[in-house]
Amino acid sequence: MTWQGVEISISYKPRWIKSSSISHLEIHSLEPERAPLPVTETGYKSHFFHSDEIFSEMALKQMVEQWLDEAAQSPKWQAYASSQKNQQLMLF
Repeated sequence: MTWQGVEISISYKPRWIKSSSISHLEIHSLEPERAPLPVTETGYKSHFFHSDEIFSEMALKQMVEQWLDEAAQSPKWQAYASSQKNQQLMLF
């Protein structure tokens, strides 16, 4: 998927531990490589959560997009995004 110009890979393993409802989600920023995201400064996020539901690809994309959108409202991310825009303008 692409979020705000960053290409992102999503890996999801439902029932990561076979006898439990623990699932595992990994997010990688691919292009630009290791680009920071609102949920990770390194471009990689590993997240475990409880869920008996097995999500479709579309549902996963929506879930990740919502997570990123919500996290992007934080003052820290807003400051980062603003600094990136200012740096881009200085290049021209």
